Order: sequence, then structure tokens, then C-alpha cells
Amino acid sequence: LEKLTYSGTKNGFQAISAATRQFKQVVNLNAPVRPAAPAGNKDLFDLSLTSEQNMLRDTLEAFARDVIRPAAHDADAAGTITDELLAQVAELGLMYYAIPEALGGAGDERSPVTQMIIAETLAWGDLGITAAILTPMGVANALTQWGTATQQSRYLPAFLEEKPLIATMAINEPSPAFNPLQLKTTARTSGNGFILDGEKNLVPLGDKAELFLVAAQLDGQGPRLFLIEAGTEGVSIRKNSGMGLKACATAALKFENVQLDRNALLGDDSFNYQTFLNMCRLGWCSAALGTAQAALDYTITYANERIAFGEPISHRQSVAFMVAKIGIELDDMRMLVQ
Repeated sequence: LEKLTYSGTKNGFQAISAATRQFKQVVNLNAPVRPAAPAGNKDLFDLSLTSEQNMLRDTLEAFARDVIRPAAHDADAAGTITDELLAQVAELGLMYYAIPEALGGAGDERSPVTQMIIAETLAWGDLGITAAILTPMGVANALTQWGTATQQSRYLPAFLEEKPLIATMAINEPSPAFNPLQLKTTARTSGNGFILDGEKNLVPLGDKAELFLVAAQLDGQGPRLFLIEAGTEGVSIRKNSGMGLKACATAALKFENVQLDRNALLGDDSFNYQTFLNMCRLGWCSAALGTAQAALDYTITYANERIAFGEPISHRQSVAFMVAKIGIELDDMRMLVQ
């Protein structure tokens, strides 16, 4: 163990290989496209799902059970998910929910509830694989909600190509009690662009990603997000596995004097970093719900099948009440997230 640790530290960061994808503006937008707010009575808090959302949940539940769960053990052991699984995920068409119709998608309205259903149901299969699936969707959602016309035209169509763009977020930093509002990664204005320096860790799909959405402290403006393509000079990577997230191949990134042009800054003055963080947290909370539901389902089955003293242990009140309490707390969490 000491030898492996020493070897990993000694090898350190390695330069990210040049990106093979050539981004091109398939559609030249004159103005950014923003999905409309969800329809319905805004004065009422309605938890009922639409027929489309119910069908989506049923489809994803079958996918989580039949595809994700059988692949979870090997993905965790290998520390990555296979290209075959990524191809199966692409066939689901989930990315279409994040891309506006004007750019080839089906995202005609903003629906955090639909995104919550996707995260929770997939995580019912496996959390690590779900993180790998949802991270590119998160980047696409950020581009849809805040990206400029140039950024949307350049990057969003690539998410719908035969081999979809793999993008990831780099928010976390290797510091105790990390606060995303107090970033040590910095960006300073230089000429007609920016220079970025800093370090990130627990970046999902770090070794596969072709596009990074990086949070940095911009001088005079506070925390902002930057779009950095793989292969950019000054960006290096090191494997950084996270317990429970090995399947999404988390990595550490280092940025040393990275030169970025003006278009690398996501959005304009209307961008709201706190709203971005809130949406990220809702996504992780939803995935945690799915993982907790899977644990409860397993517990119920076990308690009903485990025989002790001639009867299932679920017949004991001490066990039954414990399982019921888990169900109550899970419903509480789901209500809070909604």
C-alpha cells in the first residue's frame, strides 16, 4: 500500500491528451435559446407527475434494473464504465431533455422535477454509474440555461452527435471543509481573455471528458464558470478515485497558467452562481434518494426472507419498526427535495 501510494504521488499529474473532437457551429444562433418555465398553476404546490414523467420513470427503472445493476460491480472494480454502457445510455435519449428544440433537442421547458426523476431512478440502480451519466447532462443544462449564443451553437449540438460529447464539472477542491463560495482556483483578466490557475479534485469522468466546466474565482466578479476544452495547454490530470464513485472515474485536475479567450466565460452578467450550486445540490440529493430507496428495498426483502426462531425477522416489532422508520425518513427526504 505504501509503495502504491508513493508511486501514485511520484507520478503525479499528467498532461491531458489533445482533444480529438472538432467543435463546429452547426447552427448559428443570433441569441441564446432558453426553455420556457414549466406550465401549470404556479400558486399550487403539486407533487403529481405528468403522464410523460410517469412513463419516463418506468422506462428508467427498467434500465436501472436490467442494465445498470448488472454492470455496477465490474464498473466499480475497474474504476470506469465501458463504452458499451455509454452507448446504451445514449440510446435512452436523456440528453434531448437538456438541449433546446432549436438545436435538435426536446427541451422545450425547464423542469427540475423531470431532472429529479431521472437522477433518482438511475441512482436506484447504482450511484457511481449514475454520476457518470448525469454529469454531461449537468453541463448541457448549464449551457442551456446560461450559455451565450456562441457557446450554445458551438457545444450543445455535440451532445446529440452519434458519439455524444463527454463533458464534466470541476467544482470541488482538495481542501478541508471545502466551500464552493470560497474558491482557491483563480481566474484573472489578461488582454482579451483570462488566465486560470488552481487545482480541482473528484472530477467525474476526468480522463474521458472532452469539455470541462470549471469554477474559479474571477477577479472583481466572484465565482464564475469557465469552459475549457480537453487538450488546452496547462491542464493536467491525475487519477483520484472516490469511495462509492469509482465507476465515474473521478480525477484531480491542475491548471497552470491556462490561457483562455473571452468566450470561455460561461454566460454574461445574468449568470447566477448560487442558482447553479442549488441545482447541482438538487441533483445530488435526488441521486441520494435513489440510493436510499435501493437500500430500503433490499432491507425489506432481507427482513422478509431471513428466518430466525422459525419465522421471518420482519415479524419482530423491533425490526419492523426500524424498517418503517427508514421508509418514513425516505418519504420526508423526497418531500424536502421536491
